[in-house]
Amino acid sequence: MAARLATLVVLVWVVSLAVFALVLLIPGDPTTTLLGDNATPEQVTAFRTSLGLDDPLLERYWRWLSGALRGDLGTSMLSSYPVTQAIGDRIGVTVSLVVSALVLSVVVGLVIGVLAAVRQGGWFDRLTLLGSSIGIAMPNFWLGLVLVTFFGAELGLFPTSGYASPLLPWSHALRAAQAAPGCIIRRNVSQQNPWRTGMRSRKTSTTTR
Repeated sequence: MAARLATLVVLVWVVSLAVFALVLLIPGDPTTTLLGDNATPEQVTAFRTSLGLDDPLLERYWRWLSGALRGDLGTSMLSSYPVTQAIGDRIGVTVSLVVSALVLSVVVGLVIGVLAAVRQGGWFDRLTLLGSSIGIAMPNFWLGLVLVTFFGAELGLFPTSGYASPLLPWSHALRAAQAAPGCIIRRNVSQQNPWRTGMRSRKTSTTTR
C-alpha cells in the first residue's frame, strides 16, 4: 500500500511538471493577449515582471507547486479572480451533475442488467447488448448534441443551455411534455406549407399598416 501511494505521488508530480512545461511551449505571449497588440514594450516588460514570467523555469514551477500545495492556485489573468474561489463557487453545480448522472446510470443500469440477466438470450438481452454496443461506439459529443436538440429544442423538456437544478418541479416537465406534441405538429405544418405561413405573415403586415 505504501509503495503504491509513493508511486502515485511521483506520478502526479511528473504529470504536473510535464503539463507545466507543455503550457510554456504554447505559441504566443500571454502578456500580448491580455494587453493587446497596441501595448508598448515598456508595458509588456512591466506586466511580465509583475507576473513573474521572466523568472527561471524551475523557480516559476516551484512557486506554483508550493502555492498549489497550500490551496492557492493563483489568480486568473482573464477575470482577475482567485482560481480557488472560482472553483469553490462552481463546485456545487459540478457535484450535483455528477451525483445526478451517477444515480441515473446506476438505477437504469441495474434495472436493465437484471432484466437482461433474467431473460438471458432473449430478445431483450440481445437488444440491450446491441444498444450498449452502439452507445460505446457513438461519440459522446455527437450524442450530447442530439439529445439536447431533441429533448431541449424540440420537446422543451430541459433547458438547452445554462444550469437548472435537478430538483426541477415535475409539474413544469409535465406541462412541457403536454405542450410538446402541439409544438411539433405546428412546426411540421409550417415547414410543409410555407405558402400558408407566408400568407399569414403578409396578412399580419397588412393589418399593422
